[in-house]
Amino acid sequence: MINSWIWGATGALLVVIEMLVPGYFLIFAALGALSVAGFGLVWPLDIEGQIVLFAAVTGLLFALCFRLYRRLTAGGAPNLVNSPNRLLGASATVEDPITAGRGKIRLGDSVWLARGPDLPRGTAVTVTGVDGTVLEVAPRG
Repeated sequence: MINSWIWGATGALLVVIEMLVPGYFLIFAALGALSVAGFGLVWPLDIEGQIVLFAAVTGLLFALCFRLYRRLTAGGAPNLVNSPNRLLGASATVEDPITAGRGKIRLGDSVWLARGPDLPRGTAVTVTGVDGTVLEVAPRG
């Protein structure tokens, strides 16, 4: 029979490793080991029972967290700070005049390359498309 302190030490070590190198899902195994350690202090189990309890707790925690993760990400791709979904329809101001179809606009605190009809500096525009790092614009109105 493995002592509870071995399960506890293993769980603590896995927690430390997860904190140093996140993303390997060791936290589930760590919590499973710590659960076996805690349960072993109250109710002694043979090695088979400890392994079954460890596997059950680890699997249950992983399944619950995976389900929560799926629910949180069900809305589709997130709108990142400068994602095209966020930029479409945004209001901006012509920073450098758009001549021959090219110029620069100010959108928030950033200046972007722009493509659109010839417009003088200071004209209010709306972003109608995104082509890489160039925003396609049209006069607002």
